[in-house]
Amino acid sequence: MSKCPEGAEPSFSTITRHAERRMRQRGLRDADVKLVKECGTVAPYGRVVLLDRDADREIREYKRRIQTLERLRGCVVVTDGTTVITCYRPVGKARRRTLRRKRTRDQWKRRPAKCRRDLSR
Repeated sequence: MSKCPEGAEPSFSTITRHAERRMRQRGLRDADVKLVKECGTVAPYGRVVLLDRDADREIREYKRRIQTLERLRGCVVVTDGTTVITCYRPVGKARRRTLRRKRTRDQWKRRPAKCRRDLSR
């Protein structure tokens, strides 16, 4: 048993009525099944098992991400569309001023979700 190679993961595009019924009985959500599929180990006969080592690996990864977020708390990245111009850590009054600066009308427009996700990776 091993983690699926990229692109070879089993696809769960549909869930049978039987599986829906069992999920309700066992207190599992669609997101739970998706998480097991993404993080689990592929076993014979079309099964995916979330082993202790799989869970430990994912927990370590999430902890690292949390630590990174804690370290970056308050950082400012100035962009011009897709280009990063500068970045800094404001202190004191500068931190409060960063959020109060007036923006032009087009700066208030939200970027498409795709752009936001690309920056977060």
